[in-house]
Amino acid sequence: MADRAFRILATAMALAVLSLTNTSQAASPVSRSVADSYGTATAPALSIRSSGSAAMDLWNEEDETSATASSASGNSPNSCCACGNWCAPNWYGQADLLIWWFKGNQVPALVTTSPDGTPRAQAGVLGEPGTEILMGGSGIDDNYRPGVRLTVGRWLDDCQINGLEATWFSVGDGANSGNFFAESVGTPLSPILARPFYNINLAREDAQLVAFEENGNGVIEGSVWTETNSELHSVAVLLRHNLSNDRYRRFDLVGGYRYLRFRESLAIGEFLNSTDPGGVVPVGTTFGIRDEFTAENDFHGGEFGLDTLLRRGCWDINILTKVAVGNMHQSGGAAGQTTITTPGGVPLVNTGGLLALPTNIGRSSWDEFAIIPELALNLRYRWSERLSFAAGYSLLWVTDVARSGGQIDRVVNTTQLPSEGGILVGPARPAPEFGHTDMWLQGLNLGAVFEF
Repeated sequence: MADRAFRILATAMALAVLSLTNTSQAASPVSRSVADSYGTATAPALSIRSSGSAAMDLWNEEDETSATASSASGNSPNSCCACGNWCAPNWYGQADLLIWWFKGNQVPALVTTSPDGTPRAQAGVLGEPGTEILMGGSGIDDNYRPGVRLTVGRWLDDCQINGLEATWFSVGDGANSGNFFAESVGTPLSPILARPFYNINLAREDAQLVAFEENGNGVIEGSVWTETNSELHSVAVLLRHNLSNDRYRRFDLVGGYRYLRFRESLAIGEFLNSTDPGGVVPVGTTFGIRDEFTAENDFHGGEFGLDTLLRRGCWDINILTKVAVGNMHQSGGAAGQTTITTPGGVPLVNTGGLLALPTNIGRSSWDEFAIIPELALNLRYRWSERLSFAAGYSLLWVTDVARSGGQIDRVVNTTQLPSEGGILVGPARPAPEFGHTDMWLQGLNLGAVFEF
């Protein structure tokens, strides 16, 4: 009796479970949300049907209604719109015109003047009453410089998760801020011109006269000029990886390689004509004097940073912060020449000018550890789906560069001047200098962004 009751109870329980299972499955298909790295997508429904005995069809395709709706909206199961963002082209590029300013090149006083009537021993000498610096003594080449910057990149996947980007920019010479020219006939009331230096033989400040008169008589007439040249180039190749992206903001990690090249030169020249009847050289003897100092810098290093994009309607704000770390190979040098021509004679070319003499003429090179932080802010307006216009500000700081002004030693042993015979007696000055310092670059940019 007990066994029969047990069999009846077990059969009733089995029928109840089967009835509940068939009812719930028939009422609503089971949907499954599958999460991937780009968002969520609805997987095909799993349906279990009963036809007399239990039967299962695994992962049926989406029903006709869902497929029709997806087709009408332009989305497909493999569409990039499933990434949770608008579909974008794989390639992009940006072209910018640059107006940048550099930290000034620190150079010593190169050209001086004094009031008319100043005695010869004091004319153009630093520290003497009335002496005025016409060129140098502070930073030069600190005015604006034009340049161009080009960027091209490609996303390596439809959802813009990983990408490859290259940027090149070039900034040219300044607007003649380091260039100077002056001339004087060396007569009463005409300007006194001179090139100052420290005379180690006299142990005091001194000056080489370019234009001067004494007691109403001309001693020397001439002209003096300075010219600077510089250029900056940089190339960076970066990998991008998206950390976060939604409708209003995007954060990308960037990292790769940067090369930076900076060249700078400074030349000082004179053309002198002797007009002193009592001088040690014949009247009409001319001197062509030229000093030139150069500095070169080549940086190779790794770079990493964060690129942030904020979206509001048709406007984007882009904030890029990066830092490059690596080696700066530096070199500096000096060259000098004096050409002396006597009346009716053949020009005689001599090694050495005034600040570039045999004791410091030549080139040297060395290596320094350098860091280059960078900040870029850009405001972009989306003109169309493929074209945007951008305006912004950039700032770079280079911790260690050689500059042409840092290669000048203004201490001179006058015995090796070509006009004095050119034979060194005493200390070997000027000496080679290996001056290096930090440098900042900053400025504005205006350009366009293309997506294709």
